[in-house]
Amino acid sequence: MSLSWSREAVSSAFEIFTHLLADGIIPADNKVVLTQWDNSEVRALLHEVIETKAKVRIFEAGGSLHMIPELDNDVLGFNASLMREKLGETGHVAVFASYFIILCLLALFFEGDEPIRTRDYLGLEKLENHVTAMLTEVQSQSPEERSATDERTGLELSAIAEFWLEKEAFNPKLKNLRASTKNRVSFLLKVCRFFEDQGYLRLSENRSDALLEVMENSEIRLLPKLETVVQWYFFDANRKNTLLSLVHSAQNLAGKEA
Repeated sequence: MSLSWSREAVSSAFEIFTHLLADGIIPADNKVVLTQWDNSEVRALLHEVIETKAKVRIFEAGGSLHMIPELDNDVLGFNASLMREKLGETGHVAVFASYFIILCLLALFFEGDEPIRTRDYLGLEKLENHVTAMLTEVQSQSPEERSATDERTGLELSAIAEFWLEKEAFNPKLKNLRASTKNRVSFLLKVCRFFEDQGYLRLSENRSDALLEVMENSEIRLLPKLETVVQWYFFDANRKNTLLSLVHSAQNLAGKEA
């Protein structure tokens, strides 16, 4: 780390940071700001100081500059308490279940070994079926197998399976499907809305409270922010292997769906 930064480098680095703080991205057509990124001293200051202190990651992808919060960034990111509040749940397992759902979603959108999206949208029904099939497989394992699965994936899949499968698949008597915390479809809708609020995906949701209409006509589409994050992880070999390991675990627990 340099002990002395030039005034120009500090000024440029903070100009880049303030742009990213406002929008999360500096598009490729903003040549004035991106030219500053080409300065090695500016990049070093951003990586060595600002990323560390602000708990963010700044990276270039597709000609644009991006910034995403680290997982422990409670200011720019989101924390477990906020997620539990939005999901209407208590306990950490609900948060882990939401992460697992997003992992399943990625496994269905990126089915190969490269960060290339293999579908334009994903139906809510397909996602629910996929999550349920995998967690049913986990629950059917012996205690020793479940422990090994938890250790191999680094996820508390046994606890997630119990949490998920204890919920009703649906309740035809519900008057407000989106307000419930006791069925899987309602939980999926809340998870999707939460990540939609973070700018990661878009839920084209049927606003009916009829379960069949919601399941058959609700579609999930990825937004550029999430696609960029996935692609960025592939730039680093260790991150790529970690992501592929988790996604392949998600794909293989119950076998790939046709």
